[in-house]
Amino acid sequence: MLQFRLAFKFLNLGKTFRDPTAILAIFGMILGVGSLIVSMSVFSGFETALKSAIVDVVGHITITRWGSYLNLDNTQQGDLKKKFPEIVALSPYISLEAIAANKGKISGIRIEGLETDSYQNVLNVNKRILQGRFTLSREDKSEKPILLGKGVAKTLGVEIGDTMKVILPKPSPSNTKKFSPRVGKFTVTGILDLGKYDFNERIVVMSLENAQSLAQIDDSVLGLRIKIKDASKAAAVGANILKYLGGYPYRMKSWHEINQNLLDAIQLEKIVIFLVVLIMVIAACFNVASTLYVRVINRYSEISILKSMGGKKNFIVKIFALQGMLLGAIGAAGGIAFGIFLSNAFKKIEETWGFMPADVYKIEVFKAELRMTDLSAVFFATFLVCFLSTLLPALRGARLNPCEGLRYE
Repeated sequence: MLQFRLAFKFLNLGKTFRDPTAILAIFGMILGVGSLIVSMSVFSGFETALKSAIVDVVGHITITRWGSYLNLDNTQQGDLKKKFPEIVALSPYISLEAIAANKGKISGIRIEGLETDSYQNVLNVNKRILQGRFTLSREDKSEKPILLGKGVAKTLGVEIGDTMKVILPKPSPSNTKKFSPRVGKFTVTGILDLGKYDFNERIVVMSLENAQSLAQIDDSVLGLRIKIKDASKAAAVGANILKYLGGYPYRMKSWHEINQNLLDAIQLEKIVIFLVVLIMVIAACFNVASTLYVRVINRYSEISILKSMGGKKNFIVKIFALQGMLLGAIGAAGGIAFGIFLSNAFKKIEETWGFMPADVYKIEVFKAELRMTDLSAVFFATFLVCFLSTLLPALRGARLNPCEGLRYE
């Protein structure tokens, strides 16, 4: 393509990289694009880490019943799976508010009682073991295993193999103003990193059988946790399940609703940060445009010769627009490479300096995540802005008078 060959010749990369103005323009673009990549990847990583922590511990959908226990037998659960092919697996559970005590130290906890045979089909909590082993089954009749979030373990000062007390406050049957606590002794078999600060500070895990025994509720369960094929459709599938069950007194909660405000804020902030940092890229692109203005003046005689040989305005515009796009492509490619490097280094930097405390950002592991959609959006936005900014000097070159350019040749 003739325009491309002329654009490359006029650009003269060797001279370009010796021109301070051009170097600053390209460097500014690299810095702007790199900042865009890092900001997008950090928000994407935050969103993924938060979603993973929630889904691993509570599943995609939770079905409960207002004011009472949920008693859906195996036949009804099987019917539910047949009715909704999106469902991968179901697991009954019980959740109890309690107090944990060890050697004078106490902590408010939330007991998660999981069915031994089915929880692994729905949750990934067993993969979040930090110390010890993940076991819910008794190895002997005297041992009742319990697994603690690492925040709970730190508060209580317990280690693997220690015995601790779990106290379940219950109103006295004879006097509702008094409490008749139920106390159970459990052996710590594992410490968990549940990925989310408030989970680690509150949640303990035990078998459904042990939780039912502590609460003295026989075979009753609080609800069902459900895993589906596509997590993004949890709200829609959950609404259909709720409708199938007849609505009230049943209720449904998807994983997204657990931290809906935070997840929605992440999406909004991601867009805002993209637009704010894009201003840096726009400024860099106009530096490219100013560089092209100088090149148009320097190439006045060559432009005049081309026009005198029959070169039309569109031909001249394409030559200089292609020059700008080549500079933009160099800046965008360099910026993406710089952004990828910083994103990969982000986790190490955060681990070293610890500038994102878990109690503020609600997740324990903070890392950047590069997504092709984010990289593509940044590249095409940069390319478009650069193209638009180069049109003005390109049009200026096309309007030059060839007679003036050839007067002194």
